[in-house]
Amino acid sequence: MEIKMTGLTYQIDEQTGEVKTVEVKYQKYEGGNQFNTQVVVSPSDLDEGQTLDDLRRTDFDPIARQKMVSWLTV
Repeated sequence: MEIKMTGLTYQIDEQTGEVKTVEVKYQKYEGGNQFNTQVVVSPSDLDEGQTLDDLRRTDFDPIARQKMVSWLTV
């Protein structure tokens, strides 16, 4: 099953204007199976020196997928 990113939502701090978190959404239906998830990417998920404001849309997909893999390999 090929799971594709279907949404990206930025949560912005009203006072500082900085991105606090980014919600990455995935959805797939195939052969009667359904997969839906939302992964919240926060500054603690990034490499040192990176900020959420520095990243592009395509940068969030591998970070979110890495978090999903960690959930499934417990």
